[in-house]
Amino acid sequence: MRQRGREAPADFQLIGFDNTPTTAQYSYQLTTLHQDVAAIARRALARLLERAADPSQPSRTTWVEVTLIHRRTSPFVI
Repeated sequence: MRQRGREAPADFQLIGFDNTPTTAQYSYQLTTLHQDVAAIARRALARLLERAADPSQPSRTTWVEVTLIHRRTSPFVI
């Protein structure tokens, strides 16, 4: 985008997902969503063990909260 004369957040806003270490290291400092990977793993393992003990259990959706890490590519805080 810089090669085309565009800059975040003046010309566009950008939010990434996963909060990898590189999102904060570069000059653009990407606004991102952080997910608790350990919590996801714990819930997945617990559910796997539940289903192993009782395979007749129906599948279900599990939600895990994410945290907005506000940096330079988005001027808004949600």
